[in-house]
Amino acid sequence: MTDLNLDKVVLFGDSIITGSFSQNLGFNLAPALQDDYSCKLDVLVRGFNGYTTEMAIHLIDPLLKALHKEESEIKLLVIFFGTNDAAYGIPRSVSPERYQDNLRTIVERAHSFKISTVLVGPSLHEHTDDFDPRSSSRNRMFTAAARELSQELSVPFVDLWNEFASYLGWTEGKPIPGEASSFGLYDLKELLVDGTHFASRGYQLFYNTLKAAILESYPTLASDNIPSLIPPFKDLDPENAKQSLSSWKRPPLD
Repeated sequence: MTDLNLDKVVLFGDSIITGSFSQNLGFNLAPALQDDYSCKLDVLVRGFNGYTTEMAIHLIDPLLKALHKEESEIKLLVIFFGTNDAAYGIPRSVSPERYQDNLRTIVERAHSFKISTVLVGPSLHEHTDDFDPRSSSRNRMFTAAARELSQELSVPFVDLWNEFASYLGWTEGKPIPGEASSFGLYDLKELLVDGTHFASRGYQLFYNTLKAAILESYPTLASDNIPSLIPPFKDLDPENAKQSLSSWKRPPLD
């Protein structure tokens, strides 16, 4: 055993990623992942409130420079932008085509460092008033753009739009959850705290879907398949812990 450096999982996104650390909700994504990967990989949150992919493309190189080190690499980058890109008619708005191009830039930059990636598309949105620049229909367009790119680049995709809609019992042909036309048909309060940001159940669905995507596409990065950085205490000689630790070698990560 030579050092205590851990490789990393990085959650890279907007305020929904920032909120994945909040302790005010109950269950949450980032603490759950940290528990899964304890003494295996560090789980880091890099959430940038209000940011779009147009802004994020200028952060990917500084992020990689700061976090991807020879002694502690990023093994998995989870990329979740789109909620702000999809907002319509405001200065930050990004077209679906430009959103897709920006995601491609981010993913390909990560791949140039041999970092595995997961793409996440925007979820449902609950209509709040006639001046609300966001909508579930608009988010669906951006989900389609992200899914298409994931297929082009052969990276896993976390489809939160359909996960949330299925959870609410929605099927194709019914009014879309969150739209004004579906008022009274669905209760999104269990999933969204303010129409945009996730409640505990929303993060639970995110967690479940992300874990399944990792297991399917990157099984060696699934938490149950990664050896601990340190040996189990039962394998240590209590009379000579130093020798036990110095002679123990962690199996290599693929």
